Amino acid sequence: LGNWVVYNNQIVKTTGLHYGMFECGCPDDENWMCTGRLSEVHPIELTEDVLLKIGFKKIFQSNITKGMFELNYDISDNEFINVICRLFKDGKLSLTIIERYGSMMGDNSLYKNGIKYLHQLQNAYYCLTNNELEIEL
Repeated sequence: LGNWVVYNNQIVKTTGLHYGMFECGCPDDENWMCTGRLSEVHPIELTEDVLLKIGFKKIFQSNITKGMFELNYDISDNEFINVICRLFKDGKLSLTIIERYGSMMGDNSLYKNGIKYLHQLQNAYYCLTNNELEIEL
């Protein structure tokens, strides 16, 4: 739930799943909900444009990457989450999430074939941090 996908050529945020169907906020009227078949939903491929649009900043580029992108979340005065994505020219992506709570640091990494779409990035982020990736499209 809460994943961004394409439905009827529009970007929507899912709000429910059941019996091969999904629910989302209706793009034409935010006061209504839309339902559709899961087979009608398409993923949003992670590209440089998508990463920039959801708040990442490009911090580096090399001969093997399309770029390295960074996103920071301040949780409180002494807690933050730093997300680093490396988008490789072959379409693969590596994801590193660094968490700091007080003086403690943690580093969780996923690499290559596992993450190609925005909803996968959202789900991986949640699995590694137990927080939702805050996105507005």
